[in-house]
Amino acid sequence: MLQPPVSMICGRLYKSARNRKAKGIRTILFLDEIHRFNKLQQDALLPDVEEGNIVLIAATVENPFFYVNSALLSRSQVFELKHLTIEDIMKIMENALSDPERGLGKMNILTDEDALVHMARMSDGDGRKALSALEIARAHYSARCRRGNKDNASGCRGINTEKGHSV
Repeated sequence: MLQPPVSMICGRLYKSARNRKAKGIRTILFLDEIHRFNKLQQDALLPDVEEGNIVLIAATVENPFFYVNSALLSRSQVFELKHLTIEDIMKIMENALSDPERGLGKMNILTDEDALVHMARMSDGDGRKALSALEIARAHYSARCRRGNKDNASGCRGINTEKGHSV
């Protein structure tokens, strides 16, 4: 994959950030996987972080004390995000199933507690994985019902572990 030169990215970004700062508007720059930035790329961020032209928010799955250069790190506040508990993930999925506006609440999906517990365990403490699994299970059962494979009345609206199906 070709990467544009750091100077080109920084030039455009920081010119815009400086113009916005002059108007009293803050610029937030979110960098996912900052550990993939080399030292030169991280150093290029420093002047505008120091001057307050940008508010840098970065994420990494690596230890930032090893992968983020010390100059940026000294101007940062580090937060460690912990894995969610199974109970936390169960609550997230229950909210998604009951929320008619931002979730699946309008669909009146019937769920098997064992299936939800299984999805919570398999999500490895990540709420996004659990919600993705829930959406995949919903899509699977919706497709099954459209094909006319109705095992029972609730099978077309439900997520369960019946007949060896583990979702």
